Amino acid sequence: VRGSLQSTSSQFTWMWHLLFLLLGSIAVLLQTVIQDHEVDFYWVWALLVSGASTFICTATLVLLCIASEKVRMTIVSLLLVVIWVGGTGIMTMIKPYRETGNGYFGA
Repeated sequence: VRGSLQSTSSQFTWMWHLLFLLLGSIAVLLQTVIQDHEVDFYWVWALLVSGASTFICTATLVLLCIASEKVRMTIVSLLLVVIWVGGTGIMTMIKPYRETGNGYFGA
């Protein structure tokens, strides 16, 4: 029983972390789509990073809710870290979010 409770608690914690990351991903995605922009590599990069993160977080949350088997959260976490380290570095240091705003803080 104890192992089952720890597993459920860990799964619940992962769900909260993913939910917060999903909200940040959606904020960056919406800011990228809505902002006055020129379509260039950096705009596409911001769109791809935030879109991929939104998709991965949503899919993982759905799997955590309905799947009977455990989701490999280590792999999902590493994938999201790689996506956001590369994404944030380029988006906030070069373009399109060099100035503070929703996109900057979301990234």
